Amino acid sequence: MKIKLLPIFLILATSPAFSQYISNFESFKGEKNQILKNTESIASLLLNDYDIKFYFLDLTVTNISTYISGNVIIKSEAKTAMLDTFAIELNNPMQVDSVYFNGENSGFSHLNDLLTVIPFAPPTNGELFSVQIWYHGTPVGSGVSNDSEAPGYYPYVTWNLSECFHAKEWFPCKQDLQDKADSCYVFLTTDQNLKAGSNGILTNVTPVSGNKFRHEWKCLHPIDYYLISFAVSEYVEYNFYAHPAGFDSILVQNYVYLDDEYTLEEVAQTDELIELFSELFGIYPFHDEKYGHCMAPLGGAMEHQTMTTIVWNVFWIIAHELGHQWFGDYVTCATWQDIWINEGFASYTEYLSNQYLVSQAEADQMMLEAHDAALTKPEGSVYIPFEESTNEGRIFSWELSYRKGASLLHMIRFETDNDSVFFHALKEYVMLYANSNATGLDFKSVIDSVTGMDFTQFFDQWYFGKGFPTFDVLYWQEGNNLKMQVEQTGSSLETPLFITPVEYRIYFNSGQDTTIRVFHDEQTELYTIPISEDVTGIEVDPDDWLLNAEGTVIVGTLELALKQRNIKVFPNPCNDHLTILLSDNQGKKQISISDISGKILNFFETGNAQLFLDISKYPPGFYTIAVENSEGKFTEKFVKQ
Repeated sequence: MKIKLLPIFLILATSPAFSQYISNFESFKGEKNQILKNTESIASLLLNDYDIKFYFLDLTVTNISTYISGNVIIKSEAKTAMLDTFAIELNNPMQVDSVYFNGENSGFSHLNDLLTVIPFAPPTNGELFSVQIWYHGTPVGSGVSNDSEAPGYYPYVTWNLSECFHAKEWFPCKQDLQDKADSCYVFLTTDQNLKAGSNGILTNVTPVSGNKFRHEWKCLHPIDYYLISFAVSEYVEYNFYAHPAGFDSILVQNYVYLDDEYTLEEVAQTDELIELFSELFGIYPFHDEKYGHCMAPLGGAMEHQTMTTIVWNVFWIIAHELGHQWFGDYVTCATWQDIWINEGFASYTEYLSNQYLVSQAEADQMMLEAHDAALTKPEGSVYIPFEESTNEGRIFSWELSYRKGASLLHMIRFETDNDSVFFHALKEYVMLYANSNATGLDFKSVIDSVTGMDFTQFFDQWYFGKGFPTFDVLYWQEGNNLKMQVEQTGSSLETPLFITPVEYRIYFNSGQDTTIRVFHDEQTELYTIPISEDVTGIEVDPDDWLLNAEGTVIVGTLELALKQRNIKVFPNPCNDHLTILLSDNQGKKQISISDISGKILNFFETGNAQLFLDISKYPPGFYTIAVENSEGKFTEKFVKQ
């Protein structure tokens, strides 16, 4: 699962005839630099006047309601000449009882979800200070949830889900991704029959008055505000250890429902995943604390640091949330516009877990399903545009942030064409941005450096750009040469051309096959491949490395190719009207026009060689004209602006 008000980014530019690829990488880079300079909080400029160092949540919670009471201590460092006003975010439905600034009872104001305090002795730049806030109430929003109405097979549970902007609904905090706390304590007091899970290490369970127990969790690693968590229920504890190569045992601590054998069976695979990911990405970042799961009916899972909250204990979800411990928790996106750093990477760990621990066939199936999801968004980009940067539905788009995001990493691996280099780059990235934040362009800089390649064009097309390509192939043989005429069409006008290597599998009449890799940098390409046998078929991208829609593969002759090119469509791009010139005037011809998805919008017959079409009702996009007569079927593409 998973804002800053930031400058609008520039969309990808194209020439009218799409004849020249124009890179806007520098524009995006400039915008990103401006984004990182603009640290204004959505709540108040006052939040920029200090850095969070430590959160200490000491709360009373229950599994039968979302009511919370207790206090939070926030230790910070002043970052202004004189911090004469301290501000922290907390939604107004939560009632503040008292505030202590550096131990002194202080007056406060709590308006518009912002708690402000005027200190008696204002801290100066670099000075550490502490604020203790006593409060209580029932959170309004999705920050804390409870299932006590109809629990079904599971007991009553209360849990939190703070991402993106919901932490302030249940505890006073600074919702700034780039201001991680150095550490946090979460003490949870609840009824003696309950267990309460959270981040870090459970250092003690202390009896307190009222027949209650305080569960004392301590996280000694940097942590972002939205990753602080709790879950409370009648759990049973199920623990075991992972043993990464050359490293001490790592505790896997799980709070699960009683007699849930399916959960135990699925969770038991976590040790293998920790060992695998430690090998691929570097040792599990929180190995001196633990990893684990708290069960809760939240509708999915949330990668709370060191203890994921989860409902469906299935292999791919366990892999995804564990992958977040490296990509999302240890290294966190610098802005919500860069959610790919979290969700795309964690989604790709699903592929890797299948590839290394299950089978290549299962991994391939996962990538096919990822492609199928991404293909439903022909105008979508992985990078979150400014105008959608506060829309959680867009931020967590399954099709774009998750599935297309995973596809991007798979294609980077393909372009790198060297697994040892690719995984070395992932390790370097994790080490470089450990305990901090990163953007998509930060990852690009690491990939560039480690591989010695320049991924500017790739990021222009796949990260900032929109959509995906389709490859249509017409092939024929001339003696010992195979000719392939390949035409590429982008699904979006904003990214009309994807400059990329593509693999083709060539099948021969002997029953053998071979795979070749060629480079596409034009809308239409003509390749000549030396062969010694008759070709029986061609398959585009046979191993599904690329995100691309299914195109046509037609066997023909040179004459067929020439006739296809003799279909003239102009103007192209066009507006409301289109002229089609055909190569001859003989016989009836069936004409069809279809959109990028293959849906036929118009179909008719004609004997004319010249056609004038009114396309004013067509929405902007790419279209295909198919002309079929007794000699075959010929196609041409055009763009409606």
